[in-house]
Amino acid sequence: MSIPVARVTNALNAGTGKVRWDFTADGRVDTPPTLAGGLCLLGTRSGTVYALRAKDGQLAWRLRVAPEDERIVAFGQLESQWPAAGSVLVVGDTAYVAAGRHPLAYGGMRILALDIATGAVKWVTPINGESWGRHAKGQGLDVDIFDLLVGEARRPSAPAAGGPPPRTLNTEQRTLDREARLTVSRELGHERPAIVAVYCG
Repeated sequence: MSIPVARVTNALNAGTGKVRWDFTADGRVDTPPTLAGGLCLLGTRSGTVYALRAKDGQLAWRLRVAPEDERIVAFGQLESQWPAAGSVLVVGDTAYVAAGRHPLAYGGMRILALDIATGAVKWVTPINGESWGRHAKGQGLDVDIFDLLVGEARRPSAPAAGGPPPRTLNTEQRTLDREARLTVSRELGHERPAIVAVYCG
């Protein structure tokens, strides 16, 4: 569990409720951490993602997902211009992280795919004014970083991110790919999946 104001993440004994270990991060952890592969993964409002060993809370790896270490004041604390959500999405051996506030703020957002065991970056996709501006109705839409992650994780990696081209997908992958593209196009406000191909491939 996380205590956002204190920047602390705790692991509790399920039977007794006593603290097994605690970890103080470099920023607020705004949502519950993710348990996967023997690790406790969490993002901070300071733009950092941590992987802690679930059994003892020791640091396995740490990665700054914000493109730069620049801060602003938010909720009475210093935060990155590119905060990461506390909950990290994990699919298989890949962790997906969104960093940023909005595509039109502070140079945009970044979606990163990380190797869960090492924290190595598999790919990075920017969502900024340039890509956002391709969508006439997109201006002013709210962006929920969890929606972005769910849409990304449900389909194979986009061709623009090194994934397979649509023509090589099997039937199940093709269905997921089509659903993801429709979802993205609806959320961007144009409902034209062909435009999604501009940045997904």
